[in-house]
Amino acid sequence: SSSHRYPKRTCCTNLSSSSSSSEENDETKRPKWAASWMPTSLITIRPMYQLCIGLVLYIFHLMVLQQHSIPFPVQLIPNEYGRFQSIGCDSLAGIL
Repeated sequence: SSSHRYPKRTCCTNLSSSSSSSEENDETKRPKWAASWMPTSLITIRPMYQLCIGLVLYIFHLMVLQQHSIPFPVQLIPNEYGRFQSIGCDSLAGIL
């Protein structure tokens, strides 16, 4: 008999059976790519909720982070165009 990498599933599988523990159920719900520090509830929410959260964060980025910047005490690279005088809050958020 060959060993399967993932547990075999059928349409009639009873998840509350005595043979499966809650740890196994958590592992099957949680994607392999998810880091251990990510909350399971965040990565297993419905796609429509993920879209709404993404849109809210994008609007926050456009309305707040992109509009504000933190000026440097001196111009980093002297030039006549006024560049390199500040760093945007969206850039700081991307760095962090």
